[in-house]
Amino acid sequence: MTSAKPFDNQIAVVTAGAQGIGLAPARRMAEEGAIVIIADRAADATQATVDRLRDNGCDVHAAIFDLEKCEGATELYRTVADQFGQIDVAVHNVCGTIWAKPYWDSTPDEICAEINRSVWPTLWCRHAVLPYMLAAGRGSVVNIGSVATRGVNKTPYPAAKDGVAALTAALSLNWKPAVSELAVCDLTVAYPGCRK
Repeated sequence: MTSAKPFDNQIAVVTAGAQGIGLAPARRMAEEGAIVIIADRAADATQATVDRLRDNGCDVHAAIFDLEKCEGATELYRTVADQFGQIDVAVHNVCGTIWAKPYWDSTPDEICAEINRSVWPTLWCRHAVLPYMLAAGRGSVVNIGSVATRGVNKTPYPAAKDGVAALTAALSLNWKPAVSELAVCDLTVAYPGCRK
């Protein structure tokens, strides 16, 4: 007789789960029984991670989408719902500083690129997944935040990450009356060597 695992029979989506911070929850949930979908736009890196985790007995799948676009997030969650019939956990992790430089030396295109990477994937993914969880009456959403929002030469990135924190707080209040079993939280991650 096998003992039940915490994530047995659950479908979990982890964005940017092929490496770094996103890989940890993807691996852990898969080891604890979840079917995990790793969503990213880097096809080769994502498939390599999926292959490694499968070699360790994990049930993981690659989903290649550009989550900076509404269409990418919508198609991701539509695909997962169609293929697996449910979405129990969504971990939104896409982010990262592209250029560390004084704000006044940043070009408008660089500022837009930083915001596009660090805020839009979470906004679009949250917008795309919540209808499925509302329909099911349950689900858990984790948005990855950062304490590196006051770092030197990082201005667009903290603006984006503080926006993600505000989104998380607002939605946790707005959705609570609608779904009693919908958990929404912000996991703030401390990077080694970051300045608080």
